[in-house]
Amino acid sequence: MPELIFMKKLLFLYLLLPQFLLAQTKELVITTYPISGPPDRTTQVSTGKKISFAVNYSGSLEVVTIFSIPDALVKSQDDPAEDKYIHKVIRKATLPVMLIGFGFAGTGKRPLLEYNEEIEEAIQEHYSGFHTKIDNYTRYAPIAMAYCLNIAGIKGQHSLVNLTCLFVLSDFISSATTKTLKDITHQMRPDHSTADAFPSGHTSGAFTGATILFLEYKDKSIWYGISGYSFAVATGALRMMNNKHWFSDVVTGAGIGILSTQVAYAVYPWIQKQISQGIPKLSNKSLFLSPTYANKALGIGMVYQLK
Repeated sequence: MPELIFMKKLLFLYLLLPQFLLAQTKELVITTYPISGPPDRTTQVSTGKKISFAVNYSGSLEVVTIFSIPDALVKSQDDPAEDKYIHKVIRKATLPVMLIGFGFAGTGKRPLLEYNEEIEEAIQEHYSGFHTKIDNYTRYAPIAMAYCLNIAGIKGQHSLVNLTCLFVLSDFISSATTKTLKDITHQMRPDHSTADAFPSGHTSGAFTGATILFLEYKDKSIWYGISGYSFAVATGALRMMNNKHWFSDVVTGAGIGILSTQVAYAVYPWIQKQISQGIPKLSNKSLFLSPTYANKALGIGMVYQLK
């Protein structure tokens, strides 16, 4: 029972994460009231400090206010850039949050959505006895591509040093989250080998690298991002074909990888700023600190530019 409560709290945290990226919300408001309007339509209503979703049915309109934005984030009429940034952050976090929620809904002894066994039976029907170790390498392909492009002189959004720090930070968030969920859920793998299926570590790592590749080179060519996510999707598919993971494991791993990288890119400038302000003597230098996680041990890495 305590483990189930913790899982619910962790899922709730991920669902609220897009709001935490913007600012701390003041209140959680859910209100409904009828308004005359055309039937069977769904629209988004943004008025003042509240973001609402309006659903029309049977000749009446129900407006549900999901949350209110703090005063500091309310857009004025002459500040369109701030409003654009807020909507951009929310839009980015929507997909990974949906993937994580869908994965949680399909796992456990009594899942909300029954799809794991059906998908697994279909895969085993067509790929019975399939086994490969390629997925142990495709998981690293996207981040390897990012490094190869940077070293080859095709510069992305960040330098090689900053790229390394962002990768370490993203991978730390992704790996720590994945490991924690594995220890809590004890989900049995489809082949009954071990009880650490949920979520897929291979998939979360692959999508972490793919998202880094996309964010670094999306302005260069969309094909870089497509190639990275192709390797990530292939990694998840191979994990299921190897009978090592359920579909919910792969979906949640993908969401964790994407969201962890987005969080790392969002907080990295703030981390750099806090470090430079906290150490005045080094404020004119380049100092990078980031947590590390390897062999079940936590650590911290530091890169300091001497010149």
